[in-house]
Amino acid sequence: MQGQSNQLQSQCAKLQVESKTLASENATLSSQVSALQKQHSALEVQHDAVLGGHEELQTAHAGLLSDHDALQRLHDQLSGEYEALISEHGSLKANHKALRAELKDLQDQHAELRRAKDTLAEIKASIEQDKASLRNESKSLSTLQLDYIHVKEENIRLRSSNDKLAKEYRGLLDEHKAVKNEHNQLKLKHTELQGTFADCRDQLNNMDVDISKMASRCEVRTPTAASQRKA
Repeated sequence: MQGQSNQLQSQCAKLQVESKTLASENATLSSQVSALQKQHSALEVQHDAVLGGHEELQTAHAGLLSDHDALQRLHDQLSGEYEALISEHGSLKANHKALRAELKDLQDQHAELRRAKDTLAEIKASIEQDKASLRNESKSLSTLQLDYIHVKEENIRLRSSNDKLAKEYRGLLDEHKAVKNEHNQLKLKHTELQGTFADCRDQLNNMDVDISKMASRCEVRTPTAASQRKA
């Protein structure tokens, strides 16, 4: 029973260490989630700013395209400015290419943000699972603590009963020793009485022999005395 109690105490200590470790990991994960949320918010702000700039560029681009169309219409009228218009048109095409490249970068950033959002969702789901696991482990720990308290109370009761039985055993042992001593004394007295009885029996036998001898002598002497009286 003492071994079982020690085992329960060891298991409770291990569970407490595991619970503290999980709590520390939960705090770390919460800190990481907060950092990711801040990064996500900053990226959303940047994304909104880039989108606003992109819209402005698109508006400017539409205006440039309108100008380009007007210049194209004026081309027939202003043939002398044709080279300038061509040059301007090349510049617009370069800007358009740059806008397309910037748009692609924005799309890549948007895709990265979506991936980060998905990763954040996975982390949140993992945290929820960890929280559920912690709750289950906490319930298991509470049950184990109740079992430990019950076992501890049972152990205290058994110790008390054991102490009582040990006290009764010591009393019985003392009584047994007293009875054994008395028995040994009685055996000793019995042995002494047997020796005395043997001595008495020998004396009686000797007395019987003496009495028999005396009776024989008396019988021998009695006829002689009778013949003497007759004479």
